[in-house]
Amino acid sequence: VGYGQLNMEQQENEWRNRLDRKLGQKPHVLLSTLGLQVQRPPLLPSVPLMDVLARDPLKRFVVFGDGPSMAVRRTGTEAPAAFVSKYQARQEAEESFRARLAEHLNSTGGKSALLRLTEIGSGQHFERPSMKMNMKLILQNDPKQRFELVGEAPRHCVRLRKPEKEEEAVREELEEEWRHRLDLYLAHRPREPLLTLQHKIRRPDLLSARVTLKHLLQFDPLQRFELTGQNNQTLNVRKR
Repeated sequence: VGYGQLNMEQQENEWRNRLDRKLGQKPHVLLSTLGLQVQRPPLLPSVPLMDVLARDPLKRFVVFGDGPSMAVRRTGTEAPAAFVSKYQARQEAEESFRARLAEHLNSTGGKSALLRLTEIGSGQHFERPSMKMNMKLILQNDPKQRFELVGEAPRHCVRLRKPEKEEEAVREELEEEWRHRLDLYLAHRPREPLLTLQHKIRRPDLLSARVTLKHLLQFDPLQRFELTGQNNQTLNVRKR
């Protein structure tokens, strides 16, 4: 059955009513499955299902679990014991993995030790808790925030997080190293597309992936670079 001539707000409310009726048939449903079993309104083609559930004025829904195991149940009902047990077991396996990884990095160089994510997944050191689990998510979701990802895909590496002041000093040194190499490269060229430049002069392996080339050039303390163009796809870089 379609949604007829309902406006966007009415369609969202009707969608929640249908989701609620579906949950009345089962104690819980995986979030990904629920989105397929209950027809999405035509006026809400890309609104995340979680947002729709969270906006329910009647507070009928509870989302629990995480990642591919995220599920929905009605408010006032309990999560199935088997689901909770499986979820807790996975959480324990992930924490055990993180603890072993931290110990390994400490024993091979401490804060300066690097390990490629591909090496971890291949089992050269130890297996990930689940081959279905995203390695980056396991590390990024660490409650103790022990790890930092550096480099660019597919060469992502992991290292132990350094104290904030020490981390800032290292970052500034690596940024200047990158700028210096860019400066030398551009000395013999009138201009270079930003997208080309970031492939030709790669970032230092230890520099966090959060530092973009555009930001690096725009905030150069020596103001050596000028960016021209309308957007990231057409930006050109030249020396001042």
